[in-house]
Amino acid sequence: MSLGPTLALANQDVLYTVFEHFVASETAWYDFDIMTRRVKSVDDPEEIVRRRTLASCARVCRAFLFPAITILWRDLDSLEPLNALVQHRASQVTESIAQFLDSTISTTFLRIGRCWTATTFTLAPRTITLGAEVFRGAPAWDHHRRCEYQTFVETLLLRAAESAPCLTYLRITRGNGILEDWLRPVCRFSRVQVLDILEPAYDAVTTSDLLPRLGAMESLRSLKLRLPAAVGHAFDNGTQSFTALRVLDLGSRFASLHDAIKMLRLVSSPYLESVHVDGCECETGLLSAGLHDLCTVLDARFAPTLRTISLSITPIGSPIAFEQPLVKYLIPLLRIRHLADVRLHLASKNVSVVVSVSDFVTIAESWPHLEHLELSYVPSGKAPSLRALIPLARLCPFLTHVHLPRIDARDVEMASIPSHRSLMSFSISDGGWDSLIPDPQRVAYFLRKLFPNAELGRPHLASEQWCRTVKEFRDSRARKDRGNDLVYCWTSLVVLEVGHSPCN
Repeated sequence: MSLGPTLALANQDVLYTVFEHFVASETAWYDFDIMTRRVKSVDDPEEIVRRRTLASCARVCRAFLFPAITILWRDLDSLEPLNALVQHRASQVTESIAQFLDSTISTTFLRIGRCWTATTFTLAPRTITLGAEVFRGAPAWDHHRRCEYQTFVETLLLRAAESAPCLTYLRITRGNGILEDWLRPVCRFSRVQVLDILEPAYDAVTTSDLLPRLGAMESLRSLKLRLPAAVGHAFDNGTQSFTALRVLDLGSRFASLHDAIKMLRLVSSPYLESVHVDGCECETGLLSAGLHDLCTVLDARFAPTLRTISLSITPIGSPIAFEQPLVKYLIPLLRIRHLADVRLHLASKNVSVVVSVSDFVTIAESWPHLEHLELSYVPSGKAPSLRALIPLARLCPFLTHVHLPRIDARDVEMASIPSHRSLMSFSISDGGWDSLIPDPQRVAYFLRKLFPNAELGRPHLASEQWCRTVKEFRDSRARKDRGNDLVYCWTSLVVLEVGHSPCN
């Protein structure tokens, strides 16, 4: 008797890895509607299926219980069902659920807004609610009572920290008028490993005073926050900060590329795996040097552990063209050979970039473990040739997603096309409008031979040529699938007839 399924169910690491695929999108958290007090996406069909699947898994198998509930309860838009389960139906709570609630798994989320509809809770070691008692004395919003308002916020955080000393996960959403430097008591959560205060708001960034306190948190592994300008002024020289950090996500819409570089230099962690810098600005004349400096810092400080880099830059100033190919400025980053996820966005038409087929060969040779490649920029001269995909297919066996700014499909060659079966998606930024696609059927055939298992991304407003390419690509796959079915049926029929022929 095979013990394979039994051994798999006994391995919690395997089960947690499987159920991690049901984690809700990070962006859903920021869709909270202050009026209805619910996450806007909670009624989406996909979200309903996700929750029902997790709930069913928790019910049908004891081995699935903890992993499924951990994911299901990670993001809650309301605490009422959980409070009802723990407080009002204690007699019906199973021993397994009680054990789960008393475990070290912990979750907290805190929403602060003008109407004070905030709730704080933790599952370690028991469920607690601070909102009802604290908010009775909440001051009404008034710009002239900011000090009183700040005191209330700080008191709320201090009480939460006292009530949940073992908390490991904390996410905070601010309302209008709440300054980020009012959140300084978060440093009292000494065991927090994941801290998310990245609110996509457009008010003034006031995280400068927070940074030294966050940098001193020895357990902090994942940090998401808005990056302030003049980062270095908040730290003492020689201070070791962010010593355990593994994931750094910076909202940089009000900061510069130079600020992002200074922030990375302040990180002392030898474990950093993922860096995401979103929307930082840079003058066009300084962009090439800044990009090279950023790559140099990443290579010098985090090369042994870095796996993911996502960089979005908004160039500002007079239009320019890079004097050298893009890979010349990425040379320090190309030395980090185990990078698996690389995403670079130059969100402006003020800068044009040259990337040739030979540059894609260099990228493929430098990053053989690449899984996700996303390049978005304005090409200088010709768009990347479709032939640039061939070295990626040959040299990056783990590649699953490719995104290019546009393509030039005029020189498609059908001979010696390798087959890359791992790729799941291929897309272009321009939707085909600036791409050169003279023969959609030929392009579809090329992509079908190169990436037989991929899906082609098609924006809502795509060009006719790209729409025809995507349609032909899907039709050719359907024809092949139907052909395989017919061959299978015909083979079975022939075997059946041969088997009965001696009886005739």
